[in-house]
Amino acid sequence: MNGFSEIPKYVRYDFLITFIAIILISSAWYFTNINEIPKENTNIFYLIGIPLAIWGFGEMYNNYREGRDLKQLQTIVEKREIYEKLAKNRILDSEKKGFFINELKKEMSEIIEKRKV
Repeated sequence: MNGFSEIPKYVRYDFLITFIAIILISSAWYFTNINEIPKENTNIFYLIGIPLAIWGFGEMYNNYREGRDLKQLQTIVEKREIYEKLAKNRILDSEKKGFFINELKKEMSEIIEKRKV
């Protein structure tokens, strides 16, 4: 049942924009090629659909990238909590804990460097 918690409760705007763009572009293609309506009458569908598709796919990618970075940061926080518990229970000594914390700092700096680009 864990997979069902990942399902969004509402349609995101980026997906909706992309879906509308695909409908517009496919409608223009259908009306031009199948119903043989003159191209001058269907150009407005392309004129609206193509920029919407570019914008929608761009927003989807940006949201994916932000979600990926957020997931990586959550993983780093969870690792730190595990290291703290291990140190508290004296499973890790301070030297090993320092090594793990430095590794987490490296992961964090990699994420920050990716965001700068």
